[in-house]
Amino acid sequence: ADERPSRITSVAVVAEGDLMVRATLAALLICDGYRVFQQYKDHAAVSYIDSIDDLDVLFVDLDEPEWESVVRQARSRTPDASVIGISASDLIAKNADLEKFGIRVCLHKPILYSDVRTALSETVERPQAA
Repeated sequence: ADERPSRITSVAVVAEGDLMVRATLAALLICDGYRVFQQYKDHAAVSYIDSIDDLDVLFVDLDEPEWESVVRQARSRTPDASVIGISASDLIAKNADLEKFGIRVCLHKPILYSDVRTALSETVERPQAA
């Protein structure tokens, strides 16, 4: 039997180009008990995701040019990880194609932490449908 200890702390990666958004979101997630890793360059986020096995949620900046690569890598490494998009553009946030990347929730900048909590409760913190 697999005797791996269960993780108490959820792991979040914040791949966000804007320093203030990234740092603020990370600080609030830490206060909520998440272990958070911040990346501001798409290739750094991909490299980091390659190095971990326990990603629970990825926050990805949809305004960055290579966001698709970041999401693709996260989904291939940890298919059960939730992906939450962040964008300053209403057009991106309403893009129906986001769902094909596994992005069911997209937050509009400037983000409110109450919206982040709602997104987490809808994606990460509820039982996954069978």
